[in-house]
Parts: sequence; C-alpha cells; structure tokens
Amino acid sequence: MTLKDDTFASNLGLLTKDGTFNKIAELLSDKNHIGFIYARYNGKDKSSFSETVDFGNQYILTAVEKLMYRLEAENRGITEISSTTRSTKNLVDIDCLREAVYNALAHNDWLNGGVPSVYVYNDRIEIISYGGLPFGQTEENFFKGISKPRSEGFTRILRDLDFAERTGHEYLKSSTSTGRKPLILLIVSYW
Repeated sequence: MTLKDDTFASNLGLLTKDGTFNKIAELLSDKNHIGFIYARYNGKDKSSFSETVDFGNQYILTAVEKLMYRLEAENRGITEISSTTRSTKNLVDIDCLREAVYNALAHNDWLNGGVPSVYVYNDRIEIISYGGLPFGQTEENFFKGISKPRSEGFTRILRDLDFAERTGHEYLKSSTSTGRKPLILLIVSYW
C-alpha cells in the first residue's frame, strides 16, 4: 500500500474541517499529551496505594502494548489444591483482558479529556473508559454485544491495525470467559 503525502491525512480522517490535525491524529502521534493511567493497589480497595504509571504521552498503540506487558505480569495465578489435583488459573483470561483494554481505547470519549484507566487490585482488574455509551447505544444492546463505536474513524484505523474487530463479540467473550469474574469494565458518563 502506498500513501500519498498530500492525501493520506484526509483519507484516514485525521483532519478537522479547517484542515488542522484532529484528536485521532493526536492519538496516533508519537508525541502527544494524552495519558493512559495504570494504578496498583494493595488490597481490595483504594485505601492502600502501591504505584501508578502513566503510559501515555506517546503513540497510543505503543502505550497500550506497554500497558499490556505490565498487565500480563500482574495477571498472577491462583492455585487450587484438592486431595487429588492441583490447578492454577490466572486472575483473568489474558485475551479477554486485552479485548477489554482495546475496547476502552476504542470507545473512550477522547474529545472531552477522558483518560482511560486500569486499576489492579488483589482480587480484580478494573478498566475505566469515559464518556458513557455512545449516542444511540443502549445498555441492553451493549450487553447483547451490538457494537456502536464512538469514533468510526478511530475504530477503522484500529481495525486496520488489528487492534479492533467491530463485531460486538468482545464484551460477550470477556463476560463469559471461563466463569471467572474479576475483570470489570466501567463506562463512566459525564454529568
């Protein structure tokens, strides 16, 4: 594929109506001012803080990959021992965790300054995406797996780079994975 310098930004939806770069272009820039927050807590609530890392201020997909390396390391195994067997399961299914992070990225309301966040506790991982459900999306359809991206242009680019699928199955896969429930995706609305 060959991109023409004079048309690629327009063809990829990276320009505003007045011809300046938009928020999608900023997200895809190697130098931006957009955060992607990771925080670790000791325990099951925020009363005992351990550390925080801002994976942002760089090409957003590099930030997500760095975050995923960290989350894979945090995804510790839980061992169950019976009189005849010993089995170890990770806290969450890593594929579902990756899908949830990508969905938080794809569906976040970047225009209003919301910064996705990932909070790791001893018993769960919370993934926060800001902006609420996109206009026209209902909670019922969301839980059915019907996809309604907030930004068609950004989702298209993520899909072209194999970071998104736009099939709507990701939530269903995440919520039913191996019967484990410590992965929580929160969608925060602005009031």
